[in-house]
Amino acid sequence: MNAVARHAWVDYAKGIGILLVVYGHIARGLVSAEIELSERLFKLVDSIIYSFHMPLFFFLSGLFFCSSLQKRGRTELVLSKMDTILYPYVVWSILQGAVEVVFSRYTNGEVTLAQVFDLTEPRAQFWFLYALFILAVIGAFVYARLQPHFYGAIVLVSALIFVFQSELPDLLNADYVYYSFVFFAMGIWFNAHRRSILQNSGLWLLPLSLLFITGQWLFHVFFGMTYKDIGLPLLVLAAISILFVVALASQLSKLPMGWISSLGYSSMAIYLMHVLVGSGVRVALQKFLGVDSAVVHLLAGVALAVLLPMLALHLIKRWNLMFLIEAPRHMSGQYWYQRKLSTSQ
Repeated sequence: MNAVARHAWVDYAKGIGILLVVYGHIARGLVSAEIELSERLFKLVDSIIYSFHMPLFFFLSGLFFCSSLQKRGRTELVLSKMDTILYPYVVWSILQGAVEVVFSRYTNGEVTLAQVFDLTEPRAQFWFLYALFILAVIGAFVYARLQPHFYGAIVLVSALIFVFQSELPDLLNADYVYYSFVFFAMGIWFNAHRRSILQNSGLWLLPLSLLFITGQWLFHVFFGMTYKDIGLPLLVLAAISILFVVALASQLSKLPMGWISSLGYSSMAIYLMHVLVGSGVRVALQKFLGVDSAVVHLLAGVALAVLLPMLALHLIKRWNLMFLIEAPRHMSGQYWYQRKLSTSQ
């Protein structure tokens, strides 16, 4: 099996995850805009999605972290993350924030310019990029010389941090690390064992499906908990849900369902742009066309919030506008670092 085929499931998993992200934000936007949805159903579906969809992305981000660290070294890896994570975080936080300020009378919230430019406090969906960059920096030091047989120990330590995070000091947005590092570490551990796990993904899919359904029912219905109830049950539920998505993605990658893979390939662009598109669709439908049907809003909002960023990404590449997504060469820390190395040799 070649490298491309071996990792195809990752884009399928990202595709599933980004659909959940888009739906979650579109649905929450409708509730904020007071477009009628079944409150009970909305809260249940919302909590199910939020119990694992962002942990899934932290898990996927950890998969190839150590191989990249070994290839590039600590300094170059951190610089590369500045180019591909920190740079779009800054650019799109300001861009989306500026649009929200201009159109605040049509949207659900009041946003000030001070909030837009306070990049130490991530806003909206961009908290993920903020947290991911911090994880990359921490991971570059933790895993730099760590042998793979210690990866499991890091998972256990970070799991304890997750479970007892309410007892830990919240300094400099450390709560993002408390919440997300365990899933990032799980991804690193999983990648070290992925061949033996994924070759049996077909056998695991049914039991993991049953565990996913049973776990979500027990957590949300039987015990009446939500994704906000941070603790061991939520961690176990998130881990089961992630493994279910991995097994599902592994099997889907063997079928002619390339559109899911395309979503995964475009997931960064969709993540950066979907809130702007979704908000625009909602405003256009509600304020200008007088449409209040929740079904129409959900279908149109999700579809366009996925398709338009994919189209935008295509045009960005075609017109050489990649500076909108990642740091241009003259600003790239990785480029200048490599240039410095080449001139010093």
